[in-house]
Amino acid sequence: MFRSFSVKNFRCFRELELKPLGRVNLIAGMNNSGKTAVLEALDFFGNKGSPQIAFDLNQARGVSPHRVMTKESCSWMFLDRDIARPIEMTAEAADQEKSLLKMWIVQRSAGTPEQTPEEEAVRQLGREVYWTGYPYLVSHFVAGDGSEAWSSALLADTRPYALRSEELKAQACVSLGVSEPLHPLSLEFFSRAEVQGRQEEVLSTLRYLEPALKRIVLLVLEGEPALYGEVGRKQLVPLTFMGEGVRRVLSILLAIVSTPRGIILVDEMENGLHHSVQEKVWLAIAHAARQADAQVFATTHSYECIQAAHRANKASGSYDLRFFRLDRTKDGIRVGTSDEEIMETAIDMNLEVR
Repeated sequence: MFRSFSVKNFRCFRELELKPLGRVNLIAGMNNSGKTAVLEALDFFGNKGSPQIAFDLNQARGVSPHRVMTKESCSWMFLDRDIARPIEMTAEAADQEKSLLKMWIVQRSAGTPEQTPEEEAVRQLGREVYWTGYPYLVSHFVAGDGSEAWSSALLADTRPYALRSEELKAQACVSLGVSEPLHPLSLEFFSRAEVQGRQEEVLSTLRYLEPALKRIVLLVLEGEPALYGEVGRKQLVPLTFMGEGVRRVLSILLAIVSTPRGIILVDEMENGLHHSVQEKVWLAIAHAARQADAQVFATTHSYECIQAAHRANKASGSYDLRFFRLDRTKDGIRVGTSDEEIMETAIDMNLEVR
């Protein structure tokens, strides 16, 4: 679990640090203050700087709509699109070990004798395409124990990018976007929960949203696997018919339960949830994260969501919540941090914290 996380020259961040982090971290702020960008940075770091994640993040933003990644589209990862300054990220774990990630765009003409470490990594990872003179996205990850890995991806607008990497053991990281009806890995996560005997843990929370839900089953009909729920009707009902709130909470809880010691990223946590059930959902998240030794990062625009997270963590027996507010200033993005005492005072006095 991370105690702190910092990022430089990524998206809108010249330099940003979140600390101290808790098991559950809630991030608020006005529009365009960098909330989603924080989750993107964590996603990139949690996947050891894989260029595939860089492509996925830009595609989700609509920057790389086709199956190509170019120097032009990739430059949106960098502050002010200035690719001369590398992206840097650092995380400190609970045992005080620090992991480091650095990312560049490298372009070098064929036959140039001088080689920097990142250029040598490109050559080693993709010999068959290196000497074409195209630019490459290169990342270098150093784990807390000193082990390291390089990744590189060819950036060309004429073909799908070629990805080469030396893999470290991955830090499990699951990102849940706003518009996903059900996370693509939910079927696998559901199967893991079944094997672990933890389905009831998920069902008990879903019943706050759908009281008639008795069980969830995985069926393969017409060659397609899908989750169905028993809600007292003559036939089982597809989970996708049960409303956005059920789908969202199911995705979140399955991700936590199935990703021990992992990182769970949730954009716009309140999306699809009525205010009356949010405290119960947060209570389930706090419990599940503790059981799985996982760390949750979520964003919100909702004051009710913030109140619910605070009250749920107070009631959970261990206050694991940290609240961060991002604000734009003339010098960049400023971070404000609140612990239990500050949150209690702010909510009691009905102060604006979003």
